Amino acid sequence: MGKDYIPQLNRDNFCFDTNIVHLIPVQAARRLKAFPMFKVNKKLVVALTEPENLEKLDELSKITSLDISPVKVDEQDFTDFLNEVYLEIEFNDDSFKKRLSSSSAIEVLDGLLEEAISRRASDIHIELLESQISIRFRIDGEMTISGAYPYSIHEEVISRIKLISGMDISEKRLPQEGKFVWDANGSEIDLRVVTLPTIRGESAVIRILDSKNIKRRLNSLGFEDDFLKRYRELINKNQGLILICGPTGSGKTTTLYTTIQELKLDKKKIVAIEDPCEYQLDKITQIEVDKDIGLDYESGLKAILRGDPDVILIGEIRNSETARIALEAALTGHLVFATLHTTTCISAIYRLLEMKLPAYMIADSLLLIINQRLVRKLCLNCHQKREISEINKEKIKEVGLDISKIFIPNGCRKCDNKGYRGRTLIFEALVINEYLKKSILLGINDNIGIDFDKLEYISMEHVASEKIENGIISLSDTLSYLKET
Repeated sequence: MGKDYIPQLNRDNFCFDTNIVHLIPVQAARRLKAFPMFKVNKKLVVALTEPENLEKLDELSKITSLDISPVKVDEQDFTDFLNEVYLEIEFNDDSFKKRLSSSSAIEVLDGLLEEAISRRASDIHIELLESQISIRFRIDGEMTISGAYPYSIHEEVISRIKLISGMDISEKRLPQEGKFVWDANGSEIDLRVVTLPTIRGESAVIRILDSKNIKRRLNSLGFEDDFLKRYRELINKNQGLILICGPTGSGKTTTLYTTIQELKLDKKKIVAIEDPCEYQLDKITQIEVDKDIGLDYESGLKAILRGDPDVILIGEIRNSETARIALEAALTGHLVFATLHTTTCISAIYRLLEMKLPAYMIADSLLLIINQRLVRKLCLNCHQKREISEINKEKIKEVGLDISKIFIPNGCRKCDNKGYRGRTLIFEALVINEYLKKSILLGINDNIGIDFDKLEYISMEHVASEKIENGIISLSDTLSYLKET
């Protein structure tokens, strides 16, 4: 073997000395992706995902005051080893527990945030189990186990979170909400926090709102080219209402803010009212709902209309009064964007009619309805083509897909061995054309059928079929979303 040969570690040859695990604190182990195996004289054998990284080796040497002998380990094996070993030792070895308990709440929280952001997590869930603390991240919409920290410092960690989030540290019986900004290597990340009083103590959820996620072009969202051209035409009109629909977590806010940034921000007065304001953007006036002082959507919108806006963004239409003001604004020379919780484009029209809004206002103000879902993207580096089984052919027929091939996840280094990386939209889009306007005025309801051939409409099944066929998304992930609509 050459002098640069680095051994490969796997489950078959994995061994370590429990007495030296403390040499690399758990937060440093997560950040550097390094696990101490055993010590020989003044040399420490360490399993690393990047054993050739000289900066990491140097930092590990400084942390341990030992020479580092690296061993190679795959990303997924490292995560499994770290979670299993630290959890097992942490809660079964009193001496190790005491050593770890010296870690400060600041270090623990900083380590969690660093790891979560590096792994592209959208949320951190700190949960109390019967005998330990569980940390889980939501990555690409899926919950993933990250690890834990000592039970002995849990109250300190929660108090630290509450302190920097502007919450009442002494209040442990009621849920609380807060927010803070965290510096991630010179980039400010907005964080929203909820603490929950459980039967075992307080848990917390930290939502990571990275504005980089919305500083993108529209073509990065997943809209197909033909629709994107039409969408850009509609969002540059001077007046009308554009609705973005879908359940919680379907990416409506990201679509809205990415859309807004396509407009000529220097030449338009754009005002947004939200509950809460998830992202802070330049050149947009943003108002946050505060019911405690009487600032709700209705009063906020009335004030906005007196302030001479060109474009209005409404975080969510929740009741008939907000809907009425939005429609009136769209009829009187304003371009209005809003979200609405519905499962289909057509049901958005039904919802507005159920709010007892005049049919003529709906027909004359609406420009476009988009109903969307976020679906995990297959890792293009490792996805594999598969023939469609007979069982899947039946499922495909049931939901109306038109595909001749499918791709499945595999797993590689680029995707953390998950088989997926990132998310994309599947959507349906309904442009309000003359035929649909007449249908609304005539009294569209469940008893009056809509001729979809006369609509300017793109179905979710069509969009999903294209993305499955091209290996962008998997059939298994897509089926569950299509069954909802």
